[in-house]
Amino acid sequence: MSKAARPRDFEDAIQRTPEYEQFMAQLDAFHRQQGTSLTKEPVLGGKKLDLFRIYKWVQEAGGYEKVTQERGWKKVTTPFDLPPTCTNSAYVVKQLYQRYLYNWEQVHVHGKPLSMLVKRPFETMMGSDSPGQKKVGKPVTGSPMKPSNVLQSE
Repeated sequence: MSKAARPRDFEDAIQRTPEYEQFMAQLDAFHRQQGTSLTKEPVLGGKKLDLFRIYKWVQEAGGYEKVTQERGWKKVTTPFDLPPTCTNSAYVVKQLYQRYLYNWEQVHVHGKPLSMLVKRPFETMMGSDSPGQKKVGKPVTGSPMKPSNVLQSE
């Protein structure tokens, strides 16, 4: 087998408890229902990250809005003991949360209906520190913004 074809070995920072397995199964079903993909074991700094622990830590810190407002994403990465060369870890973990956990938080913590969710919040939050700046709704005629990132209620 060539070196490029070999699977990479990553340090597994995931605590595979029954609670973790249940959360991930529910999160996977949620993403399938929304028509979005879920990377169950994202890798950062050579370590597989535990989305369940990230979600719990963010909720314990007050949720996405508060962590973002207080610029606390670096604290979320600390327990993973990432290498010092991983200088953008806070940014990457925030993006992972936006992509995989933000809509889950909106539904399960804040009680938002599925019809109000942005289908791909990560894409609409890029460059924004506040999800309040998301692109939602139908664009004005002639607008370059496409409504494909908004879930439509039929």
